[in-house]
Amino acid sequence: MNYHTPFGLCLRKVATVVSILCLGATLFVAPGNSHAQTSDEASQAVKLYYLRDATRIAAIINGIVGRTDPASELKGLYVTNLGSDELVLYGPKETRNHARRLIAALDLPRPGVTMEMWGIQISSRKPKRLAEVMPLVRNEINTTQAVVRDTYDRMQRIAREVVTEDQLNKDFRDLLVQKLGYQSALDGNRALSIPDILLRLIAADPPGNATEAFANKLNYWFVTKHPEYANALARNHQRPFERFFATRGLTPDGNQWKQDGVAARSSALMARKALVEFGLHYGQLIHEPKSFSAYHLQQSAELLNSRLQEATDALNADMQDLFVEPTLENIRVIFRNFKDVEYAQVGKTSVASLSGTATVVTSKSVNAFDVTPPLRLSELLQKASTLSQSVGTFVPKPADNVVGAMPLSQVIGLIGAFGEDRSVWRELNAGVSLTITPNVLRNMASAELGIALQTGDPQAGTRQEGVKPLSRVSQHDVTTSVYVTALDFFDLSAFASQSTLGGQRGYVPIIGPVWQGLFGAIPVAGKLFSWQKAPQSVFSESLVLTNSFITPTAMGLAILYPTEIINPETGEPVSYNFRSQADAVRTYTAALTGNSAPKTEASVRTKN
Repeated sequence: MNYHTPFGLCLRKVATVVSILCLGATLFVAPGNSHAQTSDEASQAVKLYYLRDATRIAAIINGIVGRTDPASELKGLYVTNLGSDELVLYGPKETRNHARRLIAALDLPRPGVTMEMWGIQISSRKPKRLAEVMPLVRNEINTTQAVVRDTYDRMQRIAREVVTEDQLNKDFRDLLVQKLGYQSALDGNRALSIPDILLRLIAADPPGNATEAFANKLNYWFVTKHPEYANALARNHQRPFERFFATRGLTPDGNQWKQDGVAARSSALMARKALVEFGLHYGQLIHEPKSFSAYHLQQSAELLNSRLQEATDALNADMQDLFVEPTLENIRVIFRNFKDVEYAQVGKTSVASLSGTATVVTSKSVNAFDVTPPLRLSELLQKASTLSQSVGTFVPKPADNVVGAMPLSQVIGLIGAFGEDRSVWRELNAGVSLTITPNVLRNMASAELGIALQTGDPQAGTRQEGVKPLSRVSQHDVTTSVYVTALDFFDLSAFASQSTLGGQRGYVPIIGPVWQGLFGAIPVAGKLFSWQKAPQSVFSESLVLTNSFITPTAMGLAILYPTEIINPETGEPVSYNFRSQADAVRTYTAALTGNSAPKTEASVRTKN
């Protein structure tokens, strides 16, 4: 091997790192944990795909290794991390295999929540106008929220209607529910999550017809019940749920959705195969944690998760086009129709977070506006005088160089004062700081969101000298926990405020300020050429508009698996024969792909 090539240098670096790790693991043996080196001791790298927190996982495993129990199956194992997504194990083969199974049980795809958030802030000096605009905005939000929830409820109802118990494929139902033990997976008498709806569609017999019926029923109901949203989408040459139906193997045919050849059926059969394989390996993880296959568990989870994500991502995009964009456009129209709104800002932030993981998003924008005030006579004369003094030394014989009755230096000063750039700019900072910690609940149809949100302008006021301060909502903070459904649209928080400035005196231009400067201390006479202004009040309101979507994963099926199944006749836990289950899954999936079932029994339960 030529180690002077780029590839050879890379290999040499890798070999050096592994050698150092192995040597360190061999030499560093904690008191009480020493053991004789066996012939199958080696190092092994384990990649993390979902729970990419190698430091914490290494600490968990090392904590188990450090137990005083001499019979611990992790005795003699040494674990360290390379970055945040890779672990290095060193020890005997059986010990490493046990650690890999422990890591695989932790490193499974977790559900999450995707959120779009908009900060809407308005101010007005006329409370009546503000009182008129805010109910219109809230009405748009409440209407859309009701339509989104109504649509999700209708999706559940249609899924039950088009796939009744009699229409479930018997072989698939028996394998999933009876053989593998997912007893509530196809139970229609409970709230259905998005994965539950998809599961019923792929479990139907035939699956393509059920998917087609579901699409047409949902499309007809939506266009009939909520035409304003469907029409807004039609203006962009789109159909309701177009992406979602396309991923199900359907194609538009006039006002109907039709099966695209065998695409709908093939998609459903592939989903069945991915689902029962994951169901087998996850069940083995629960009941045989010492011998399940870490490789097959993670592989089957990834296969099922990728198919599920394709459908849910398409549905999420459809929800954005169908509900969010029309609502925001209607709110923009409302603002444009109210000319007395002094300041309006619509800021947006997007965040996607895994269940149980805090996600922090901070954004800030800076905008500059030209707010140059009118030129005052006093400013003009002062600048002209300064410029005249500066150029006076360059004018020969000042007494002879005059323009009319004015010295040339004063003329140059006036011209320079008029032409001087006196632009004044105001900076407005708009920002959003969001911390969200979602916890998807057991049914995958709802989630609890822990939210800490800050929106608005962090500056307390305009900082440019001589510029009138801007009336606005300067800050809007909220810390709360809310429950949301799988698809939801809601007003997260609202804030109303009023600022009042005491009335100041107004002056007649030029005369008023001069008179006040000379005679302001004289009673009565000092108030000539001026008047008392009325107090000024500014009314402001802001709200945070939120669209949330629970993004399920393969673990949506896992939560349906009972950790303990009791025989109703004996009251004793049921013992599962996973060798028999593996053969049943292999026979079923072979039939789906048109292959004959294997004649020899071979379990996928292998020790790694």
